[in-house]
Amino acid sequence: MRYLTIFIFTVTIFASNILNVNIKELKNKNSVEVLFHFDTPYNGSIVQKVDKEKIIIILKDAKIRKAWLKKINTPFVYQIELVPKERDSELIIYTVEKAAVLAAKTSDGFGLKLMIKKLSPTTKTKKEKKKDSDIFLLIVGGVFSAALFILIVFMFSAKKTPKIKKKRINVENPKEKELNIRFEKSLDEHNKLALISFRGVNYLVIIGSTNILLGKYKESDIENEEDFNKLVEESQSHIENIFSQKTDNEPLNEFDLYKEKASKEF
Repeated sequence: MRYLTIFIFTVTIFASNILNVNIKELKNKNSVEVLFHFDTPYNGSIVQKVDKEKIIIILKDAKIRKAWLKKINTPFVYQIELVPKERDSELIIYTVEKAAVLAAKTSDGFGLKLMIKKLSPTTKTKKEKKKDSDIFLLIVGGVFSAALFILIVFMFSAKKTPKIKKKRINVENPKEKELNIRFEKSLDEHNKLALISFRGVNYLVIIGSTNILLGKYKESDIENEEDFNKLVEESQSHIENIFSQKTDNEPLNEFDLYKEKASKEF
């Protein structure tokens, strides 16, 4: 008898009984409220499971004596069922469209409100928006890298010269974009060092048997040939280090690194 008394007392402490359930269909037909009333303050946890055409809400440590079912007249929810599961209760929401469930308890803990809302088909989660943004940036970066590389190869294949000179090439398009080769210098019979201006940014690149982006600079940093020569001297050790890594059996290939740097935001 003592064991039975202790068991009943334990259940009373850790479980709340559901006294009644009320369903409220809002006028806009896009929301449904489910109101629970308990005999003691409800302190259990709430678990949500999404299945095909239904949402299951598990109320931990909330007991109901018998199963309960309600037909709903909304375009996205047509039936709600409450089923006892040992010490828990399962609220099964039958849906024909995607829906979200929000939970809120009353201040005294004797009540619990579940708000079932219809999700708009145009609504996207943060994860979906980020995925779309990443795909867009990837496409834009790839197109820009390919276009810039083709323009550079075309210009330098047309004419090669060992002298430092200033040359300007305008590429016309509907947005009036401009690509300007400001200075260039021959490194050897296969490679040239060039300073290219594009949209207000200067790019120091090696073009030839190797295609490498050495750095990006503001236009105000390099205004004349003297500034360019100074930049070449400062980059000399970096350039020599790049060419020292090239062997006869393993030619240097920095093109992937160049594409990655060139596709970054300006």
